[in-house]
Amino acid sequence: MTRKPIFWLIFLLLSISGILFTVRYFGRAFPLVNLDLRMNRQQAMDKARQLAKENGWGTPQFRQAASFQLDSMTQHYVELEAGGNDAFRQMLKGDFYSPYTWVVRHFQEGEKHEVRLRFTPAGEFYGFTEQLPEDESGAVLTVEAARAIAETAATDKWSTDLNAYQQIESSKETRPGGRIDHTFVYERPNLKINQEINQGHYRLTLVIGGDRLTALNHWVKIPEEFDLRYKEMRSANNTIALVASMVMVLVYILGGCMIGSFFLLRQGWIIWKPALYMGIFVAGLQALAQLNQLPLSWMVYDTALSTSRHILEQLIETIGTFIIFTVLMTLSFMGAESLSRKAFPHHLQLWRIWSPEVASSTAVVGRTIGGYLLLGLMLAFVVGFYFINSRLLGWWSPSEALFNPDVLAVYSPWLSSIAISLQAGFWEECLFRAVPLAGAALLGKHFGHRWLWIVAAFILQAIVFGAGHANYPAQPAYARLIELLVPSCLFASVYLVYGLLPVIVLHYVYDVVLIALPLFVSSTTGIWFNQMMVILLALVPIWILIYARFRMGSWHPAPEISFNRAWSPTPAAAQGNLSETTTDSNHLADQTNEIKTGSRWLILGVGVIGLFLWYFLGQFQNPIPAFEINGSEALVKAKEALKNQQIDLGKSWQAARLNQGGIGQTDRFVWQQGGKEVHQQMLDNYLDLPRWVIRYAQFDPEIELTERAEEYLIHLKYDGKLDKIVHQLPEAHDGATLLEETARELAHSVLVQRFQLNPSQLEEISADLQKRPNRRDWTFTFRDHVNYLLQEATDGLIGEARITVRLAGDEVVDAYRYVHVPEKWKRWEREKNSLLEMVKISWGLLPILVTLAGFVLAIVSWSRGNFSVPIFIKLSILLSVVFIFDLANGWATTKYFFNTSEPLTNQFLFALGQTLIQGLSASLGLALIAGLLKRWRQPETSLSNLQASLLGIAIGLAVVGLTTCLTKLSPSLAPFWPDFSGVSTYFPFLASPIAVISRFFSMTVMLALTIVGLDYFTASWSRRRILGSISLIVLVVAMVSSEVDSFAKLGWTGGGTALFCLAVYILVLRFHLSLLPIIVGTILSLDQVQPIMFDPYPGARLGSFLALIVLILLASYTVKEIRYQKQESSTV
Repeated sequence: MTRKPIFWLIFLLLSISGILFTVRYFGRAFPLVNLDLRMNRQQAMDKARQLAKENGWGTPQFRQAASFQLDSMTQHYVELEAGGNDAFRQMLKGDFYSPYTWVVRHFQEGEKHEVRLRFTPAGEFYGFTEQLPEDESGAVLTVEAARAIAETAATDKWSTDLNAYQQIESSKETRPGGRIDHTFVYERPNLKINQEINQGHYRLTLVIGGDRLTALNHWVKIPEEFDLRYKEMRSANNTIALVASMVMVLVYILGGCMIGSFFLLRQGWIIWKPALYMGIFVAGLQALAQLNQLPLSWMVYDTALSTSRHILEQLIETIGTFIIFTVLMTLSFMGAESLSRKAFPHHLQLWRIWSPEVASSTAVVGRTIGGYLLLGLMLAFVVGFYFINSRLLGWWSPSEALFNPDVLAVYSPWLSSIAISLQAGFWEECLFRAVPLAGAALLGKHFGHRWLWIVAAFILQAIVFGAGHANYPAQPAYARLIELLVPSCLFASVYLVYGLLPVIVLHYVYDVVLIALPLFVSSTTGIWFNQMMVILLALVPIWILIYARFRMGSWHPAPEISFNRAWSPTPAAAQGNLSETTTDSNHLADQTNEIKTGSRWLILGVGVIGLFLWYFLGQFQNPIPAFEINGSEALVKAKEALKNQQIDLGKSWQAARLNQGGIGQTDRFVWQQGGKEVHQQMLDNYLDLPRWVIRYAQFDPEIELTERAEEYLIHLKYDGKLDKIVHQLPEAHDGATLLEETARELAHSVLVQRFQLNPSQLEEISADLQKRPNRRDWTFTFRDHVNYLLQEATDGLIGEARITVRLAGDEVVDAYRYVHVPEKWKRWEREKNSLLEMVKISWGLLPILVTLAGFVLAIVSWSRGNFSVPIFIKLSILLSVVFIFDLANGWATTKYFFNTSEPLTNQFLFALGQTLIQGLSASLGLALIAGLLKRWRQPETSLSNLQASLLGIAIGLAVVGLTTCLTKLSPSLAPFWPDFSGVSTYFPFLASPIAVISRFFSMTVMLALTIVGLDYFTASWSRRRILGSISLIVLVVAMVSSEVDSFAKLGWTGGGTALFCLAVYILVLRFHLSLLPIIVGTILSLDQVQPIMFDPYPGARLGSFLALIVLILLASYTVKEIRYQKQESSTV
């Protein structure tokens, strides 16, 4: 029927009708907003420059960035609870608030001083914020004088009608530079967004920095209860999408692309080169699209860094994106094409479709044109669907402007729409359509009832594809799932009959139309070029057909060789995959050389030196007190503390625990500026010691969301004594409305009673008022000059000791001490660390690439029978069990971070599913590489067990001693802090044994992969030695880089360790790989000495002894596996 002209005529008429229907009803189906957009980007920047010059805002020299932004939370609040989409459109027409604004940023490299100016879409000035450095001097004004300046400037200069507002909040803060900043918040008393429930307030903020206006901003106060409801609502969307993502990873990627490709590889059905080329192409476009957004990235540029480093950061992120997408795309394309080629013989071969002889065939022409004609039907369906659900069913989708000026802010506006559309069209159809359907067809062919399998997969792919898009903001949560069921079924039906080409074309052009639509409603000068590029690239499949037609000279039937049924694996390829079943790789090792006697004594001597270095230079004194109670005891003490405070919580309250403490920026600042003694003396004063935090919260869905927002946080010191109780109240909770002086007196009493401080000896630096619906909240901050020990530093940056007291009504809800780190020092540290972090991230990609290479090689080796299946099964089971037990043992920490606004079940599924996929994938990956390495192990050697043990232990001691010594060569940037992570587990004594199992196998397997790879690359150290040496050094430095905090340590520790590892490889490991588990076991065993000596928490010492026993057993077993077990035959 598809060969008859009448079919194509009807098809064409239906498509045109669909497009006409779309054009007619598009605006009525979608909640579009019409913006009075009379200012473009250049005009916004020009006006911002003029205003900055006139008012003296910012620095004399500056760079500009601009973005067109939307206050999405206000939009969602209005549309969901204050009148719907029509109410939001009315807000845009009114004068009370503009959710859409141009934001222009003036900034300069190395300067904190910057300005952000805002304009309405029509081009009217709408506010600004000038950020002054905290140490900049300025006037010291009273509240009344500052208010007068603020109101005069707002009224006279910026034509703000303050008569429509009343002041509701004020605060002041004394900056380190001496000036006082004042903040005043005003509210329209007679106008609310939601008049029915008197919520949603229009507000105005004025800020005085010293004696001049530094901020004028309009905003909307969204009720907290809406924010909670919105989070609860979005949780359902995200949970549906999470379930779909889990199915995608486990069934599509792991089951279809990896396991399916594995079996096809064994049978010679895999064609990987075209998939790799296409994967690189699609990933490359995604990388270019990411770089295309660089102009917008200046809106979030950290001026503490150099502009060159910002650009370098973007490049590194782009490279990471390219690598990830290349792997994912290649795997998906290879699996989809190979499965389809075997499952559906009547399909055209995907990788031959655009060859001239096939592209000029009527089959390809029909499939291509059919994909384009289906576009009209797809658009008509989507418009009709949204028309029905919005007009008849009352479903919600956020309003959208048809044109977003940010589309034009990038270098090449056309590129983003093309790159995103190609990635979605090609990848999603391969992974979400071809993999499940072709995989089901092959399973049905193998197990019987082929069409029953296909029907089941047909239903599954429709649900998964729709659910995967459910995290879009829409209500009900399943709206997107329902919307995409029909398109998914259409795409799947077309794929089953005609293959991937038509659905890829349809998906691609459909996304291009929707994503590029803003370019076609723009009237900006020069936009025609971007429109032309979009059209030309959207029609690439057509251009290929035309080229093929002229190349071949005529349209013709598709040649038989172009169909899947014409393809079959060559006998040589099929036999080649099984020919190495019993092949070993012992040839990689030098079987004639042994370690010389002198070298053995040298290694033993170096090991003894390493032991002495570790003993004399290691950290064996613990300045941090140990936890004296475990988690269960902490829960009991927290309950007692609440009872002593007459706080009676009902059965609906659940307790969760968390150990808190560690090295933060404050510790680093005091350590570097004041030294070890000052830091030690300030612990448990203005610096925190380890503590327990017990959180009481309610998750019962029957309880109102606003009531669930109330929480208690009981802080216990390391010895179990009560430190404080923090009470978090919902903003709608009733309370007192204290005047400032009354609130200040209450804060002073807290200073005396809780901290034994005399208020007269402290300087009040801020008093912040926040107006709640039924109470007033006050926050007071004081500076302590008397008890602050850090009084001098070489650069003059000494910081401040501060105390903050928070009041909710007349209740003291929190009070704490801390060190205020100077802004300059924070910026200096970020600048200093930025380059190091970029280097660490860049070098961190190398081990990842090596690991990926190991995965690929392991799968290929397994398909060829050169793989140890028993090792893979044993290790994958062991690591998976260990991971699951570790997850269960540490669940208390995971549970602590659950929020009360989202259903507990959703959060449980999200945390469990995400963690399980990551952990089990890592476990299977390590086991896979181990199975590969077992087949590549080195031959038995003449070393006795005692000799091997002594040499392995000596090398381990030397490594630890060397790294300890090298670390001491550069100054420490942070104080020592023991590992307290195990204390929060249910069984603390098992934390260390569980951890060392994972660390032992990850280190052993990855190092073994490196050594075996180096063996192969250098042909057992017989050629390419220089390149091999450089490769090993770079890789070791990359592995070590994640643990260093300065370039000095990277150079000393990374370089020294790398050179030592090279020497060990040359002298020992290239002959005796079996020493590696002993070396790793020794290194990890020495890590257990500190916990044994310090006993940082109850059960830590016992856990470290158990970890030592586990390491001995693991090392012994692994050595035995490498050295003595005979090679087994590989079977699947």
